[in-house]
Amino acid sequence: MKLKSLIFRIKKIKKFKKFFPIGGAVIGLALIFLLFFFFYQKGFSFFPLNFFQKEKVQQGGLPATPKGRVGPSPEFLEKMKEQEGKTPSGTEFKGPTSPPPQNSLPQSALKLGDFRITPSTCTKECHSCPYPLNPTLSWTFENNNYQSAFQIQIADNKSFKSSIDSGKVSSDQKQCGIPDGCKLKSPLSFNKEYWIRIKFWNSQNKETAWANYSGTYKTPLHLYPAPDFEWLPKTPQLGKEAKFTDLSKAYGGTNGKTEIEGAIKNWSWTFQDANPQYSISQNPTAIFEKTPGLKNIILTVTDKDGLYCDVQKNVSVIVPLPKYQEGY
Repeated sequence: MKLKSLIFRIKKIKKFKKFFPIGGAVIGLALIFLLFFFFYQKGFSFFPLNFFQKEKVQQGGLPATPKGRVGPSPEFLEKMKEQEGKTPSGTEFKGPTSPPPQNSLPQSALKLGDFRITPSTCTKECHSCPYPLNPTLSWTFENNNYQSAFQIQIADNKSFKSSIDSGKVSSDQKQCGIPDGCKLKSPLSFNKEYWIRIKFWNSQNKETAWANYSGTYKTPLHLYPAPDFEWLPKTPQLGKEAKFTDLSKAYGGTNGKTEIEGAIKNWSWTFQDANPQYSISQNPTAIFEKTPGLKNIILTVTDKDGLYCDVQKNVSVIVPLPKYQEGY
């Protein structure tokens, strides 16, 4: 019986002998897989494993430290978390202090569109330049570009030697009065012709080239004459004579502001509803003949240099009281 059983087992083994190579291959692959897995867990890295290994991540979202190095401590991680959103000084970050991105334009984009002075010309007539030494500068940019600063220079020569300089003025304003509003170091003078130029800094603190005013600004020879007058009686009666006295002043001198006696050469009067209606006398008389009420009086004076100015005043004319006659 034992011999028959042994023969039966040998025959059975021979029957499955053809499956031995397949089984061996499966077992070999399993062993190789286990070997790779072991190396992977131990942190070894060599070419075959580079296709399968991924960077290990430890708690807190930081990459795992290489073997043999010490990772960041929990205290360090906590400190880093506290510093998030703060400036190096530890103060809260409040956002940008510079202009919004749409205004942060490159230097080439900061192009002057219009540059003017008001008034542009001072004629011999005083109302053309009420304040001849204090004109106003104004400017615009193409596309409404942002300006962080400006600088103005005014000189009595084209080369801008010994110019009146504002220096760099940190401001986004596009208008200023000469001299103080424009931060100029000294005022303008009478009897001068001035050249003007300006430059700017944009939101990135980039400086433009100088831009010249297209013309020049000429100040008058001196102050315009100041017309003035008075009259007597203060309330003239209809049909009665009223006397007008000239109180005008004229100016000159090296500074253009010195009062000059006898510098007025012409007077021109206009009287409403009076006789005469016009006069060129310095101190004329007139009779208001038509109706009572407020009458407009205009005096225009011209100085020896041809500068002229006018003034208007209202005179109240009344009806005279009737004469008292005995017996009525």
